[in-house]
Amino acid sequence: MKRNLMILGLIFSFFTVTVKAYGSCDVARISHLLNMDKDNIVKAKEKSFGNLSVCEIHFIDDNGIQAVFTSTDASYIIPDLVKDGHSVIRGIIASLNPLTKEEMAILKQYSAVTIGKGEDYFLVVSPACPYCRAALKFLEDNSDKLKARVNVVLLPNTQTKTVSIKLLCADKLSPSEITMNFTGKVCMKGRTGFNLTSAILQSKSIDGVPTLFRPNGKRTTKPVNKELFKELNLL
Repeated sequence: MKRNLMILGLIFSFFTVTVKAYGSCDVARISHLLNMDKDNIVKAKEKSFGNLSVCEIHFIDDNGIQAVFTSTDASYIIPDLVKDGHSVIRGIIASLNPLTKEEMAILKQYSAVTIGKGEDYFLVVSPACPYCRAALKFLEDNSDKLKARVNVVLLPNTQTKTVSIKLLCADKLSPSEITMNFTGKVCMKGRTGFNLTSAILQSKSIDGVPTLFRPNGKRTTKPVNKELFKELNLL
């Protein structure tokens, strides 16, 4: 596992500027604070938020590329910061982990259902999530006004695996059927789709659902609700 993480770090550093120390952001001290090998840290950069100076750290773990803030002397981890009403950490991770064209093609192929017509957006949901059901109901009720095609993708986890596979096996599915109460059959297509989408979504460090990805592969950092759909001019 350690060898794989190091390889991933080398690949990532090919596309990014690796800063082992900048200002007072010392990688050795930070790796000790985070209890990880310093080779897993791909960026350590000093950043200011008003009067607060922090170290912005990008590192690699089993879930992909992550981000965290520490004090500049690496003595403690700083909780997530909020700017303009939304998470700074989520914004950083969103920019580090966009969907590639190849990944979007797979998610489109194995989406549980699509809503609307137009450019492809990707809405990641869980059958067990009440906020997801609310977002899906809103989209379904306004499908005739929607200026995009929303591909609904199922977030993989142990609790929802079986029902997610059954949903992917359904010939015809409405958004309102994406619940834990769905009954159906397990099929090879569903298993394949679940495994492929799992591999993609687990690499994106998704920390909550619903999560919306734009056509350019970048995710939104604001709550997914009717206000966001209107802000994105999708209605």
